[in-house]
This record gives sequence, structure tokens and C-alpha cells, in this order.
Amino acid sequence: MRLKSLTLKGFKSFAEKKEIVFSDKIVAIVGPNGSGKSNITESFRFALGEQSMKILRSKKGEDLIYHGHQNTSSQDNANVKLVFNNSDGFFSTVNFNELIIDRTVYKNGENEYKLNGTSVRLRDILEILARVNIGPTGHHIISQGGADRILNATPEERKEMIEDGLGLKHLQYKKIESEKKIKRTTENIEKATGLAREVKIHLGFLEKQVNKHKRAEQLKEELIEAYKYFFLIQKKYISHWTEKYNKQLFHSKNIDADLSKKIEDSKLSKELTEIIQEYKNKNIKVENELSELRQEKDKISRELGRLEGKKETRFENKLDTDQNNLYLKTKDVLEAHNKVFKIIDLHTKTTDLDEFKKAVCEIKDILLTLSNKDEECKQESQEEILNIDKEIEEKKKEMAKIEEKESLCIKNSTDILKGQEEAIKNAHIKEIQMLDLLSKKNKNDREISDCNRNIDQLKRDLCEYNQEKTECMALVGVECDSVVSSSEEMDLLDREKIYDFKKGLERLKIRLEEIGIGLDDSTLEEYKTTKERCEFLEKEILDLRESINSLKETISRLQSEIDDKFKKGVASINKEFEKLFNILFDGGTAAIKLIKVQKKIKSFDEGEDPKFDERIGIDIVTSLPQKKIKELEQLSGGERSLVSIALLFSLSQITPPAFMVLDETDAALDEANSKKYGDMLESMAKTTQLIVVTHNRETMSRADVIYGLSVNQKGSSTLLSVRFDDAVKIAK
Repeated sequence: MRLKSLTLKGFKSFAEKKEIVFSDKIVAIVGPNGSGKSNITESFRFALGEQSMKILRSKKGEDLIYHGHQNTSSQDNANVKLVFNNSDGFFSTVNFNELIIDRTVYKNGENEYKLNGTSVRLRDILEILARVNIGPTGHHIISQGGADRILNATPEERKEMIEDGLGLKHLQYKKIESEKKIKRTTENIEKATGLAREVKIHLGFLEKQVNKHKRAEQLKEELIEAYKYFFLIQKKYISHWTEKYNKQLFHSKNIDADLSKKIEDSKLSKELTEIIQEYKNKNIKVENELSELRQEKDKISRELGRLEGKKETRFENKLDTDQNNLYLKTKDVLEAHNKVFKIIDLHTKTTDLDEFKKAVCEIKDILLTLSNKDEECKQESQEEILNIDKEIEEKKKEMAKIEEKESLCIKNSTDILKGQEEAIKNAHIKEIQMLDLLSKKNKNDREISDCNRNIDQLKRDLCEYNQEKTECMALVGVECDSVVSSSEEMDLLDREKIYDFKKGLERLKIRLEEIGIGLDDSTLEEYKTTKERCEFLEKEILDLRESINSLKETISRLQSEIDDKFKKGVASINKEFEKLFNILFDGGTAAIKLIKVQKKIKSFDEGEDPKFDERIGIDIVTSLPQKKIKELEQLSGGERSLVSIALLFSLSQITPPAFMVLDETDAALDEANSKKYGDMLESMAKTTQLIVVTHNRETMSRADVIYGLSVNQKGSSTLLSVRFDDAVKIAK
């Protein structure tokens, strides 16, 4: 036997703990009205997870608990326990020899479910039972008056009942769960996509920082190598040239001492020196006088030039006045001339080409400034031009006097120079020797100066070298100094080449400073974490999409399996249905067939045309012998019961349930039909364990064990069991 026992405590009318043992194929439960027979049927539904209080004939969970009587108190909870035999692994998902389903409802409405003593979810119990075609509302539990339910149901409801009876519920449950999973997975994809989008934005920002960091690290490595090479050649350069210039300086100082001694020995005598100095003084005096005369001459020349220019300007202004009415101010012209001559005076004796070019540029700027001026000049009268001519004549006379004096000075200077040449001629030999020595000493002094300057520069280079080492340590955090090997080639001992290399080094430093030295560890760790998270989300989205595709394939496969089994099941049911129908009605035909049902879709817009959803339903077609009745509504109560019994039993024959509970399904049958009903029970008992609630004697006679129910003085249901064979003996 699959079903071993049913235990009730505090459930509806069962105040005390009562156990019903199902050790036989057919167990009958009998008793007067109100004794609690239907409560036993409902206890099966309750234990198997029924959630509808209406089906359990209650309004709330508290109503299922025994409320007490005049002499007894109420119970705190209602408990029902079902025990199944699983020694053959009938319940494939449970690794126990017995399957114990236990449900308790408390006064606060809370429910507790247990499986073999362990608290579980209702969903877990329903999944286990659905696999073996057992459930709280299945065709294997027919409550009082429930036999007619399949006839009163709508075509769609009948289809659901048939599917449930064919054991397709667990497939539909899987399909519904898969559809729910698709919905949840789609929502998760949307959430993950939105989150991935946000993470990618942040990752993009971090990626830029990390790329900058990578570029900075690359530049840092390049800079380290550049520093190493720079310090190497710089150290080579300083070491090499410091040694060379020190040797050169020591040698030049020795030469300088020797030359100084020779110069001291080659000096002219005091007398000869004084004569030469006297000639020099005279010559200087004449030269000064000549210079003053020339300056005066130059001054008069400038005055003549100024007057000539003034005269020419006045003349041109007069012409311009007549032709274009344009004038230049005499004041501006004179001022420009004065500036030009002043510049000429300052640079007359200059021999410096740069200063001469500068003077020319200044004169050019003055003339350009004068030429750019477009001012009106006042007209000068003919009298002013005549006055300028007079001044010019006077200046020319002064010039003639100065030229006479200049000629005299030149003659005196020539005489002095002749005397000086004679005196110098006497000291020519010593002078030549002295000049040669002085030239050598000057050259040696320049070499000493150059050596000192170069040594000072090398000291500055060494200071810069040390500063660069400090900056290198601060910038790259690495000591980049290198050891100079004597075997290495001295290929970069040119300062210009070192300077060019240093410019490249500076460019690297600037690029590194612009990018930034680097990132802290937290930013790098955040980038790594964010990247891993982004990759995880992308993989998760891909997995979710693959999961949806897999679920869709599962739904398609399940639907195909459901449709195939349903189609085959309907064909098998029709064979059994017609067979049982013939037995019960002594002929006639009966069948179930698929029909299309148009269901109106609710619309929120009143102006829209109604829309319909087409669904599949089940219709029952019967033809009674010797009667022209086609509609189910035209059948009598007994006939309806027989049709219901035939359909339910045929369904049970196709997919035999582990057990069936029949609550007064034979109530409307007469004696002849009761006998047929009893025969059908015995036939079904070969494959299905039956629990029959009945008042029918014929039905009772087919039972192996009879449980009698009554109500005691406390208002609680009590049980009395007796085997049918023993009852027959007692009756005899």
C-alpha cells in the first residue's frame, strides 16, 4: 500500500489525536451526518497543501482548529500528518523509505510544513507531489458533491482538470517556473545592463587614469635610462676635462713665471723711456688740439649742412605749398637733423662695427619718423631764405680759418712723429724683444684665464650634476648614478653634444610632469576591482541571456511534451470513457473533444472594438441509449453522477494515482448502479488505493476495512475500525 496512515489532531472536529491506518486496498469511512467524515477528506487536501479556505469550508486558518465544547477547551493548533510508503523509490526525489508530510496551522494563521520532521517550504512539498501526480486539488480527491464539478466546469477548467489527471501538472509547473525565471532573468539583465553601463562609465574614467599611469611609468623608465646615460657622460665629461684643465693650468702658470722674469730683464732704460714718453705727450697734445679743431670743423660742417637743409626745406615747402598745400614744421626737421648729427658726433671715431650699425639704425628710425609725419608746415618768406644764405657765408669763413689751423697742427704733428720715430728706433731691438715676450705672456694669460673659466664652468657643471641627481631621486625615486669605467669610449666629451642630450632629457621630464608621476595604490586597486566587476557583469549578462535561451528551449520542449501527452491522453481517456459509459448506461456513446473558446479581452477604451483571445477547452459529448439528449444540462442528477464517475474513473485508469479519496460520489446512485459502481471500485483497487466515504451499503460491502465515525459527549469525532470479514461474522 502506498498510503500508510493519516493522523489528525486538533483539526476541525478531531480534538484528540486520531490515526487512520490504510493497510488495505479499499478503506471505507462511514458514520452519521455531522460526525466529521468530510473533515477527513478535507484533511487530505489540507496536508497536501491546499490554500483555498473555501474548498476547506472555512474563512480563515483559525477556523480549521478545534474550538472546544462545553466541557473541553479549544486547541492551540491543528495538525494533519500523512505517511507514505517509499521503499520502492516511488517518490524519486526523496531518499527515505517513508515520506511523512506534516502540516500545522496556528491561531495566528501561520502555517508550518514539515517533511520527515524537517521544516520545509510549501513549494518543496508541491514539487515532490507533482512528480507523482498528487496534489491538493487533483482528481484523486473528490469531495462531497465534487463529482459533478467536472461537468459544471467551463471548457478551459475541464482542460486543466484533464491535464492535472494526466499527470501533466509537474510539467506545467516547470513551464510556469521557467516563464517566471525568464521574467526574473530579463529583469536581472536590465538591472545588470544598467549597472554595467554605470560601471563602464566609471571604468572609462579609471582606464584613462591607468593609461596615463602606464604612459607615466613608460616615460619614467625612459627617463631612468636617460638619466643613467646622462650621469655617465656628465661624469665622464667633468672628470676628463677637470684633469686636463688642471694639468694645463699648472703648465701655463710655470710658463707665466718664466715670461715675467724675462720681461723684467728686457725693460727699456729710464732715460730712453722718458724721451719716448715726452714725444708721446707732445703728440697727444697736438692730437688733442687737432681733435678739437676737427670737432669744431665737424660742428661747422653740421651747421652748414643744417642751414643748407633748412634752406632746401624752406624751398621745397614753398613748392609744396604752391602745389599741394602740404607743410612740414621747421621745428621737427631741425630736431631730426640735430638728433642725426648728435648721433654722428657720438660715433665719428668709433671703430666698432656693431655700434656703427646701431647708429645707422637710429638715424634710419629718425628719418623714417620724420618721413611719416604729415604735418602742415608754415610758409617761410623769401627773407628767411636770404638770412640762411648769410649764415652759410659766415660759417664758410669760419671753416676756412679752422682749416688753416688744422694744417698747422698736422705739420707740427708730423715733426713730433719724426722725433718720436728717431727715439723709438734706438730702442727698436729691445722693443721687438719686449713685444714678443708680451705677446707670449698675453697668450699665456689668456690660456690661464680660459683654464680658470673652464674649471669654474666644470665646478658649476658638477654642482648641476649633483642637483640633477637630487631631482632624479625625487622624480623617479631611483638612484641613477653609474660607475665610470676606464675602458668605456669617451665619445661624448663635447659640451654641445651633452647640452643637446640634456635638452631631450628636459623634454622627457616635462612630459612626465604633464602626465603626472603616477597613481596611488587605491586607484589602481579600484581600477582592477571595477574592471573585474565590469567583466563579471558582462559575463553575467551573457550567462543570463544564454539562460533565457535555454529556458525558452525548455519551455518549448515542455510545451511539446505537454501537447503530445495531452493529445495521447485524450485519446486514451476517450477509449476508457466510452467503455465505462457503456457499462454504466448499458450502451450509448461518450467522448471528450477539444474545442476553441473565444474569450473577450478587457479593454480600457470604450470606443475600441472588442478583442478576443482564442484558447483551447474540453467539451463532453454524450449520447444515452434510447434517449435523444445531447446537452449535459438535460441529464438527471443520477445520470450526471454516472457521467462524472465514468469520466473520473476513466481518467484514473489512464494515469492511476497512488490513492483516491471518494467522498459520497455514490450518493445519487440507485441499487443497480451502486452495484456497477462497486464493481468499478474493485477494478480500480487493483492499481489504486481507495479511501471511500459512503452511506451506500453496496459500497461498504466492497471495503476491506471500515472506519466508523461518531461524535462523543465532548463534541469531538471518534473512530472505530473493523475489518469487513469480521463484521460479516459478527452479523451472522
